[in-house]
Amino acid sequence: GGGGGGGGVGFGSTYALRYEDGDVEAGVPRIRVRLSGQVEPATLEAGCRVEARFGGGKKAFSGVVVNAWPGGKHYMVEYADGDKEAKVDRELIFAQCVDAEAAAAPGLEEPPREDETAAVKAAKEEKRRMAAEAEAKAAAEAKAAAEAKAAAE
Repeated sequence: GGGGGGGGVGFGSTYALRYEDGDVEAGVPRIRVRLSGQVEPATLEAGCRVEARFGGGKKAFSGVVVNAWPGGKHYMVEYADGDKEAKVDRELIFAQCVDAEAAAAPGLEEPPREDETAAVKAAKEEKRRMAAEAEAKAAAEAKAAAEAKAAAE
């Protein structure tokens, strides 16, 4: 669940955290902060603001749950830049933590929405960079495979 590490652009306020070991982390989005006695909700409702790991990658991006698959294990997420993923595993989604008693209660209050312009631009640029890296890697692998085949002939 949330509350730990990872980058990403969240909604609302950010916090500077001091961990028990003395480390300090600045600019942590509220969506990634778990206070004492809080847990992530087990299931999410349409309209819930989240961060999700696009394509199962390491970086999480701001988005909103559009729909839930039966059973609550997968969700459709629309990202701040307009991209959608139809079936995101719950383990790849970070949601605002709530008091443990309220975790199963419907109609949880969501954090206030901030101006997303910079977040949208950052998310789009990061996705473009990730796609370009994946494309370059695939091209390099294809070239290496072709060279290996030619060498074997």
